[in-house]
Amino acid sequence: MFYALLPCVAYAMLVLTAVVALDHAREALFGVGAAVLLLLFVAIHNCWDSVTYHVFVNLPKEEAAPRGRESSPATGLDDDREGRTTSSFIRQKETDR
Repeated sequence: MFYALLPCVAYAMLVLTAVVALDHAREALFGVGAAVLLLLFVAIHNCWDSVTYHVFVNLPKEEAAPRGRESSPATGLDDDREGRTTSSFIRQKETDR
């Protein structure tokens, strides 16, 4: 309903107000305002649906994915599961010898 029907109704209202504006300009402006408000509310509803979908569907999928070795964007070094970088892991191995 919010994705197809209500925008079509709003655009039909705009077409109708264009026809009515020839004889009743002041009243037609209220029709234009109502159509624009309807389009605004439909757009807000669609954005809200998109945000809630991404929060409740996409984020749980990302959190459930197993974490392996990841590259740190700042250093370009690989991090292991405990948060140590490859270079710190190598330094620790050298000091253990």
